[in-house]
Amino acid sequence: MAVRELRPGLWHWQAPHPGWTPDEGWPKEVSSYAIDDGAQLLLFDPLSVPDELLELAADREPVVVLTAPWHERETQSLVERLGVPVYAPPPDTAADLMHKFGITAEQAGEGSPDLVWLRAGDAGEWHPYAAGDRLPFGISARETRVSGIRTRPAIGCPSASRRSPDASTTTWCCGSRAAMRSCAATRLLTSATGSASAAGSVPV
Repeated sequence: MAVRELRPGLWHWQAPHPGWTPDEGWPKEVSSYAIDDGAQLLLFDPLSVPDELLELAADREPVVVLTAPWHERETQSLVERLGVPVYAPPPDTAADLMHKFGITAEQAGEGSPDLVWLRAGDAGEWHPYAAGDRLPFGISARETRVSGIRTRPAIGCPSASRRSPDASTTTWCCGSRAAMRSCAATRLLTSATGSASAAGSVPV
């Protein structure tokens, strides 16, 4: 597994998703990212975190940020190993599932099983966020639209970030599974001075 440092302090890598099957509508290789700001190491949708980043985590305050609740991947093991806090959008409730998919209350059950271990309250530190929220480490989440439809909030990809001229705020593309995949076509990294540099096409 190769990890790419896209620019100083920003890494991207891919690993095979353990739950993938050939009939899935998404690639077997999924992406994870890391950002080192000198104090915190932010791990986005982590899966098979490279050893060099785990070593760096020992000298930083590691934080897991999930771009969607179904991207938990190895989050639980990182919580158990490193005691990391987790920032993630809340999973769908039973009412959400009934509204989106037209299913019955019986079929919806107690809602999405995503992050159920974390939401129980005794397995880790969960910080839910929604579109419009600004997270403590300077990231703001916003909604995107796919075909004119507003999607559920979820922070998007680090390589699509845009930093403010004073480097105090980073805004991330956010959206649904479809939006996350569709925004992989073009990536722009904007420097702290506001000038844009191409980062290339980076898979989600």
